[in-house]
Amino acid sequence: MTGLQHGALNFNKSLSYNFDGGNLSSDSGLLLVRSFVEKLGLRPLLDDEFNDSAARVHPNASIIEQLIYTTIAGYSTDDHSDSLRHDPVFTNILGKKALASQPTISRFVHSSNERFIKSYNRLLQNLFEKANNPKDTEHIDLDLDSTLFGTFGKQEGSAFNYHYSSKGYHLGCIGEQ
Repeated sequence: MTGLQHGALNFNKSLSYNFDGGNLSSDSGLLLVRSFVEKLGLRPLLDDEFNDSAARVHPNASIIEQLIYTTIAGYSTDDHSDSLRHDPVFTNILGKKALASQPTISRFVHSSNERFIKSYNRLLQNLFEKANNPKDTEHIDLDLDSTLFGTFGKQEGSAFNYHYSSKGYHLGCIGEQ
């Protein structure tokens, strides 16, 4: 006898349902992002730039890739990694059984040095060149939007901004003081 918690649909016995919750994710949009990133060839670029000889479960390139996807999905702090460790979307797009934990990511971030910064710059240059043929590029237009850094209390130099309906430091284009 099937109860309300598990069952098959009468019109199609191959379809079933349950209300156990199971292994769910609300980040399925990342599957499209992963498809785009695959076309860019990001993973080989990361492996080339951030190769490390240490035999670890989460090499540097893998941690950076995880940080890219978690940031795109709106998980901006290292602490989110612990709750996402076994998320089915993240583990599938990264090809891992489990994501790197918060302590692993924190160690990686705090171990960054000048060599890493140069690698990041080369990575950005390679990605730019993949998207734009440098021979065809005469100039680059940068669209810089202003941003508000919210303040609380009476910090010197902060003011109310009507667009953001908030008080803070409003930073505009380059050169603005």
